[in-house]
Amino acid sequence: MRSRDEAARNNDESSQLTRALDLKMMEKSELVRRSEGELHQNRDLSATLYDLEAKSRAADDNLTANKREQDDLRFATQSM
Repeated sequence: MRSRDEAARNNDESSQLTRALDLKMMEKSELVRRSEGELHQNRDLSATLYDLEAKSRAADDNLTANKREQDDLRFATQSM
């Protein structure tokens, strides 16, 4: 009788531990899925950021060249 009760308790405890493990595994799976989604989003945002930085540098370079050209023209007209 005593061993039967102990076996039942062990079986019950085993079932509880299995359920707890299953819940943790589901939680882990959800975290991995979410993490992969965030990594994908970060890659997309990084690509967009690099693209915008390149456009900004090109615009700055263009602005600097235009300012230099304007200064050269101003100097040339003042020299006349």
